Amino acid sequence: MHFTSPVHRPASESRSIFLQVTSGCSHNACKFCRYFRGVAFCESTLEEIEADLKELVNLPRYFPKERLFLQAADAFCLDCDRLLQIAELVHRYLPSVKSIGAYARVDDIASKSIEQLRSLANAGYDNLFIGVETGDDHLLSLMDKGFTSDDILREGTKLNKANLRFTVSIVNGLGGHNYGQYSAIKTARVLNEIKPAFIRPESLTVLPGSPLADDVRNGTFVEATEKERLLELAALVENLTCETVFSATQATLPMRLFGKLPADREYLHGTLLDFAKNANEEELRRHRLDVVAMMLPENALPDPMTPLLSTTKNAKMSPRHNLSWGRDFNPLEP
Repeated sequence: MHFTSPVHRPASESRSIFLQVTSGCSHNACKFCRYFRGVAFCESTLEEIEADLKELVNLPRYFPKERLFLQAADAFCLDCDRLLQIAELVHRYLPSVKSIGAYARVDDIASKSIEQLRSLANAGYDNLFIGVETGDDHLLSLMDKGFTSDDILREGTKLNKANLRFTVSIVNGLGGHNYGQYSAIKTARVLNEIKPAFIRPESLTVLPGSPLADDVRNGTFVEATEKERLLELAALVENLTCETVFSATQATLPMRLFGKLPADREYLHGTLLDFAKNANEEELRRHRLDVVAMMLPENALPDPMTPLLSTTKNAKMSPRHNLSWGRDFNPLEP
């Protein structure tokens, strides 16, 4: 397998097949991210992709083969023709695969027309994972995301017109101390317009080596308290009116919470408020530090595909980097 950069995937893709089609991140500038620092962005050749698919034909019988998730950071940046070629190869070698997922940046979608997006949906692409993070333009700029809330609105509308489902991730606490409720309202307004199939919030976890860690160190960014993060998430839920699935199950959150909106809004909102009311700041901060440790490559846990990843050819990364950090995990849960 030609894995030459860290394997990274959403928690919901824990049992998907991984296929590298790009290496690194085409943007690689978000201040809170360090996953692909020092990894040059490049596209895999069709020859490499086909060779890997030939290996994947021999996956163990017990391994699910219905969902394939493209690597790396934003594989959907590839042009439409290349993505269609990849889909054709996937279905040729792995006919059991019913859908193909990938990370996508907002500007990856901007480079494709509605007709092209529709053709990709027809080829099996489904439920793209988009790191929207926030609908607040100040924070999008502060964190060097490379797009605006207007961009999110435009490209999300295109995806809906093309009938290509998508999940958005939201980073809770991105505005720091005393800012969350304001950004939650702005984010809810954007999400209500683009109507994602799933919303998966995460809580900002400042990792050593990220540009944001330098801001924390020099005092230009003050992290939100754990209680502030919970109240921000409650404000987001309170202002969401779109039909979607709210899946707050990421390891960076101190509690698991799952429901459908708007039907379960009262339950979700009330649960978050109750948890915040009784939150022990010191205990939740320890959880945050445990998450930081878990997300460091040297401490990451093996993924189900690790035996395959260990056969990496031409790898430029240490084998310990061929791991995934996106698990559904709650260290406070008994």
